[in-house]
Amino acid sequence: MVASRRRKVDEAFHEKALRAGAESLARDAETYVRARASVAGAHVPRCLVEGAADPEWVEVARLLQLAIDEGLLAFVGRRTLHPNHLRELIAPWPATLS
Repeated sequence: MVASRRRKVDEAFHEKALRAGAESLARDAETYVRARASVAGAHVPRCLVEGAADPEWVEVARLLQLAIDEGLLAFVGRRTLHPNHLRELIAPWPATLS
């Protein structure tokens, strides 16, 4: 679900939110690094861990990695990011997770 939602993101618009998120990291990069390290393998489907390099699952893992990284960026920058940028960065995640 998250991967398919991330696949549909308009990259041109999304780039502005990513740039704003990256700028927000200057204030709290250490928090992002710690959070990122704690979820480092969360995006890897079991079949990839077990050695099956199915291209579809590789793409799912890539999209999930993007969604995790962008969600963490939104979380760390939540105090300074514009609400539109926050919404864009967390768009792939279903509202039911909150």
